Amino acid sequence: MTLLTQTRIFLAEDEPIIASIIQEFLESQGFQVTVCHDGIEAWNCLQEEGSQFDAILLDRGLPNLDGMEVLRRIKNDSILKRIPVIIETSHGDKESIREGLNKGAHYYLTKPFQPEVLMAVVNSALLQSRELTQMVDNLRRSERPLALLHDGVYRFRELDEARILANYLARA
Repeated sequence: MTLLTQTRIFLAEDEPIIASIIQEFLESQGFQVTVCHDGIEAWNCLQEEGSQFDAILLDRGLPNLDGMEVLRRIKNDSILKRIPVIIETSHGDKESIREGLNKGAHYYLTKPFQPEVLMAVVNSALLQSRELTQMVDNLRRSERPLALLHDGVYRFRELDEARILANYLARA
């Protein structure tokens, strides 16, 4: 079961059969999927429509521009960097996994993977992304009243009072 209907997933996979299987599976789960088959095409599509995607499934071994370079560009882009990226590849060695995660991938799936695992990872990425977005929105809203404060004095005498005040201001 998906978190939301019409959640948009971007899939960059150079193997047409694998791309078709993943696309059909995700669409059967209620996702809208956009597919690209090489790194340059993927990067161009992300630059044009990237802000509309909720998650990115990215093959590490894309032709013309490899998945790790696409990931680097995504994480350096102010709009795209918030979108969770799931690397999917046949490179399952520890160093490849470490590199993918260290460069900002949310998760690293090794092929072949089970559909249930794919769904669990995609749903986890979407949930974490939505929670982060909500936290940032809440923080921005809570900062607004403090911007309206012109003069204010708080007095406390004990460490416990300072903790209470700090907690209050953090929630404000």
